[in-house]
Amino acid sequence: MRSARRRKADVAVALAVLAATAALAVIAVGALSGGAAPVDCDAYVFPRRSWDAARRAYRQDDGPARRLARDVVRCDLVLGRTRREVRALLGAPDGLVPGDAQWSYGVGVTRSIVDPDDVYLTITFARDRAVRATRP
Repeated sequence: MRSARRRKADVAVALAVLAATAALAVIAVGALSGGAAPVDCDAYVFPRRSWDAARRAYRQDDGPARRLARDVVRCDLVLGRTRREVRALLGAPDGLVPGDAQWSYGVGVTRSIVDPDDVYLTITFARDRAVRATRP
């Protein structure tokens, strides 16, 4: 019969292996979904046609729109640009109200079963220049 101390050690080892496996699974899922792919911002050219297509379909498949929004933020593609320049790059924002300090672009849907919400890329303006871009 095994001692209580040995059983505790076996349980501790099993839990450690389980935790390591779970951590690796989370990392693998992130990498496969594009979550960890680095972007070379110096050579990056924003794919406007892909952006337009991804934005039209983001409620069915939000992966491409979210990845492109992440690239906009990561590469500072809109910072310092005028409203006209941002609109030329990203198109018209959702629900545009002239003079709004923030523009939003739908790029995804939360994974809540109970009450899913849209996820947005948000561009904040000050003195007609983009000063911040955020995405969830």
